[in-house]
Formats: sequence, structure tokens, C-alpha cells
Amino acid sequence: MTLLKKIEEKGLKEKEEILKETKAEVDAILSEAKEKALKEATKIVEEETLKSKREIEQRKNAFELEKRQAILLEQSNQVDLVIDKLRNHLLNLEGEDLLKYSVSLIKKETLSGDIIRVAKKDYNKYLKAFSSSKKADVVVLDKLNKALGKGYELKLESIPANITDGFIVLGKTYDLNFSIEPYLVELKKKYEKEIFKILF
Repeated sequence: MTLLKKIEEKGLKEKEEILKETKAEVDAILSEAKEKALKEATKIVEEETLKSKREIEQRKNAFELEKRQAILLEQSNQVDLVIDKLRNHLLNLEGEDLLKYSVSLIKKETLSGDIIRVAKKDYNKYLKAFSSSKKADVVVLDKLNKALGKGYELKLESIPANITDGFIVLGKTYDLNFSIEPYLVELKKKYEKEIFKILF
């Protein structure tokens, strides 16, 4: 074998080794790049999945909150309907029914006066329910006093009360307001939970 041939063979061997080493380095770089890209892709997928789960949870919570608010609003509306029906019923009471209702309210209180005033529009309605007398500046409320029992000497003044409905008992130290609206507000506060239970 000639020197040239030996040099040529040696060059080929070195070339093959360089190619082999280069290929191994390229494969290692590609493998590392693939692994890095796969890790990065996995990380992105995990982050997006977590982000999606959070968004779904937030939307679910928002929907649940809206649903609860809608239910509470409807329940509140239904309670308001019950209160409105009661208001209409109370506003339309007359005669014996108005007398019984008023007696039930007055008996719950301690009166310090004996004068009753009503809204101007309601004067005749209360006069008829509470007394057998005709209109005057001051009328003894014989029907009401009898229904309340011993010790009551209530009178109705013709001076109108500054209220929209119901009546006021003027007192020495304070007046008792038997208007329907404050009564209904108090009633709603007191029994709202029970009304919810009955309705729902």
C-alpha cells in the first residue's frame, strides 16, 4: 500500500469519524431541542388547562351567584305580593271587620291619651266603624270603647291626621301610630323568614 493510499484511507476514516461525531452531536442537540420543546409545550398546555379550569370555575360561580340572586329576588317579590295583598285587605276593611282589627292593635299597646285622629279621606269609614254617633268636632267612640272593654274612653277628632291610612292615638307624652304602612314594614321584618318557608 502506498503512502498516498494510506493517507487517503486515514482521511476517509477521520472523515467518517467526524461525520459520526457530528451526527451524534446533531442527534443530541435535536433530542435536547425536542425534549425542551416537549417540556415547553407540556407546560403551556398545563397552564392553559389550569387557566381554562379557573375560567370555568369563575363562570360557574358567577352563574350560581346570579341564580341565587334571581331566586332571592323572586322570593322577595313573592313576599312583597303577599304583603301587597295584606295591604289591600287592610285598606278595604270596614265596619265590624275594621273595628275588630283596630281593637286587636290597640289592646297590644298602653295608651296615654284618648283622642284618635284619622286621615281626612278615612274619617267617615272610621266614624261608622267606631261610633254610633254622627260627625262632630269630637265624637265619643262608643262601639270601639265597648269592644275594648272597661277603662277606655276614646274619642275621634275631626282634625285630620297627617297620615295616608290607619289612625293615630294622641298621647300625653307620645302618639301611637296605627298606620298600615309602618305596621306592614314591621310585620314583613318579623315574619319574612316564615313567609319564605310557607311559600318556598
